Amino acid sequence: MSNRKPSWYGIVKENDADKGMFTEKMKQIVIERVEHNRYKKMNHAFIKVLFPVAAAGLMLSILIVPLTNSWPAIFPLKQGGDSNGSMSPPGASGNDVTLNYEPAADVKIIPETDKAIRRDRLERIPLSSVTIKEVVASEGMGKYGKYVEYRKEGDPNPFFGYDSTNFLSSVIEGVYEIGYGALSDVKFRKSDAFGFSNVRLDGKCGPERRCTYWISQENNNIIANYQMDAATIYEEDLDGDGVTEAVVLTHDQDVYIYKNIAGVIKSIDVQAALQATFRDTVTYDPVQRTFQISSTLESRKYRYAAGMDKLELLERRELTYKGTM
Repeated sequence: MSNRKPSWYGIVKENDADKGMFTEKMKQIVIERVEHNRYKKMNHAFIKVLFPVAAAGLMLSILIVPLTNSWPAIFPLKQGGDSNGSMSPPGASGNDVTLNYEPAADVKIIPETDKAIRRDRLERIPLSSVTIKEVVASEGMGKYGKYVEYRKEGDPNPFFGYDSTNFLSSVIEGVYEIGYGALSDVKFRKSDAFGFSNVRLDGKCGPERRCTYWISQENNNIIANYQMDAATIYEEDLDGDGVTEAVVLTHDQDVYIYKNIAGVIKSIDVQAALQATFRDTVTYDPVQRTFQISSTLESRKYRYAAGMDKLELLERRELTYKGTM
């Protein structure tokens, strides 16, 4: 038999004022002391088991789990970095980026995310069949034509069109219908975009949205190439081939390039071409004609290659991360 005394034995010895009698007070003291000792033993055992497990889990997560681009792992998985340990760039890997232009999708209803340019041949309408509501002439006594808003008999919807009078003299003068709706804050600009545009007409066509129409004359027809979300437009000959491209910033400041390829205006989403994530920012500098992608770790600057549909890397700068843990 074990000679070890039970937990309450010493407590009874310490409290012999009542000549060894086990009073109610002593009973309560014994119960409290026993429970306290039992809790301490269990707690120590739990800590001995938990601490090694937690430490092992922490080391495992540090060693093999790559974190966000703001906090790389100590031993990151291979992400395209070079042998000297330099960090992978934001967006596309490598130096230059090939641009794969795409034509507008053939859809009946244009989705909000579709930023392509589409083409329509405008029909001339007799003024005797409509009621003119508003006429906006371009600066210089109708130098580039006029914007006309009108109503049709029996139709409550407004319509708008382009009046080519005194501008495109080789076609039959008159109002050419663009479509239903109306524009506000209308602006005209001379344009040679895509190698065939004559004038650019744009205006507000909805909340925080501007619609743009590149008007041209082709074989005695009036043609409109239009884009439905062009907050800012820069017309530049990016590749130096003598034909002007259009760089467009949408309301959300996304960057698109539009280019005439074999007579079809195709587009490229620059964010997608650079593989930008939601953490990255893509901008266009119209003075330097450069495109830049920036993340929390670095920025890369590109310029359109001469005679090629490609962005050439000009500069790469590592940035100092100032975030908090």
